[in-house]
Amino acid sequence: MELLFTLGKKNARSGGSPDPYGGIDRFADLYETHTLSDHRLILKVLTQGDAGQFYALYRYARQDAVGQHEDAGQFAQRIAAKCEMIWTIRLAQQPETIIGDCALHDWNASAREFAFGGSLLPEYQGQQVMGDAFSLVAAFACAGYGARSMICYTSPVNLRAIRFAEKQGFIRCHSTVDSVVLRMALA
Repeated sequence: MELLFTLGKKNARSGGSPDPYGGIDRFADLYETHTLSDHRLILKVLTQGDAGQFYALYRYARQDAVGQHEDAGQFAQRIAAKCEMIWTIRLAQQPETIIGDCALHDWNASAREFAFGGSLLPEYQGQQVMGDAFSLVAAFACAGYGARSMICYTSPVNLRAIRFAEKQGFIRCHSTVDSVVLRMALA
C-alpha cells in the first residue's frame, strides 16, 4: 500500500507513550498505518490505490475541485498534500466502497487547532455518516496531536455544511460575503 503523503516534519513527533489508537509508540507509525472505525464506519488513510474512487467522488460531488487536465493520481496527490491527515469514508458493511472523505488540515500548533473538512456522496447525507466520521477524527486529533479545538470553513451558501457543523457543536465565529468560519472546543 503506497500512501499519498507523509507526515510533515514541522508536525512530526518521535517517542512518546502508547495511545488508545493501537498502542503505537512512534507518531509517524500511527499516522501511516492507522484506520479509524466504529460499528458502522471505517476511515482508511487515503492511498494511491484509492485514487480512482476518490477522484470519482469529487468529480461527482464537487466538480470544481478537479483540475481540468488532472488524472485521478494527480488529483489525489494534490488534495493529500494540503492535508495533515486524510481518510476515505467507508461503511463497515461495504469496506471496499468509498462513500466520502474527511480530513484534518491547517494545523495551528500554538492554538492546538485543526480545520476539519470532508465530502460525502448525496445518498449518504442526512444519515449521521459525517457526524460519526467527525467523532472518530476529533478523538484522533485530541489523542494524537493534543488538539483543543476544530474549525470549519465553508461558503455562506453551503447551508448543509453549516447545519452539519452547528449540529456537531460548532459555533459561528466569523462570517463574510464569501465565507463562514465555525469553531468548536474539543473535550
